[in-house]
Amino acid sequence: MLELFTERGRRVIALAQDLAPQHGHRTMSVDHLLAAVLRVDGGQPARTALGVSEAQTQRVPTSFIGDSRVGVARSIRPAPDAKRVMADAALQAGKADSKADVSHLLVQLLLIDDANVDRMLTALGVDRDEAHRRARDQSAADERRLHARLPRSEDR
Repeated sequence: MLELFTERGRRVIALAQDLAPQHGHRTMSVDHLLAAVLRVDGGQPARTALGVSEAQTQRVPTSFIGDSRVGVARSIRPAPDAKRVMADAALQAGKADSKADVSHLLVQLLLIDDANVDRMLTALGVDRDEAHRRARDQSAADERRLHARLPRSEDR
C-alpha cells in the first residue's frame, strides 16, 4: 500500500509506526497517524488546514495517545481504523490520479470517529468541520500543483 503514497505521506506512516511502540502499543492507530501528521515537515501541512500554531502541534499530540505498556511487537502493523484511513486517503488521491499525501491522510483523520483524535483536536482548539473543509481544499490544491508539474498521466 505504501506505493500509493507520496514520500511525505510515507514519512507520516513511518513516524506513526515509530510512535506506537514508544507508547507501548503493538499496533499503529489513528491517534498515532494524527500525531505524525502534526509532526512531519514541522507539521506545516496540518497547521495550515487546522489553523493552529507550531507550538500547539508540538506539545499536544502525544499526551493524548494511550499508554498501554503491554510489550512491544517487532513489527508494528496498522490497526483496522488506521488501515481504513490509509486506504481511504489512497482512494481519494487515486480519484484525482495522484498519490496520497499528508493532506489526504488529514482529510480522512478528520472524518474518523475516535475518542483520542477528538481529544487531540479539542486540545488544539480545532473545529472539526472547518478543519475538514480546509484540509479538503488543501488536498485539491496539492493535486492541482502535482498535475501542473506532471503533464503526462504515466509520470504520476
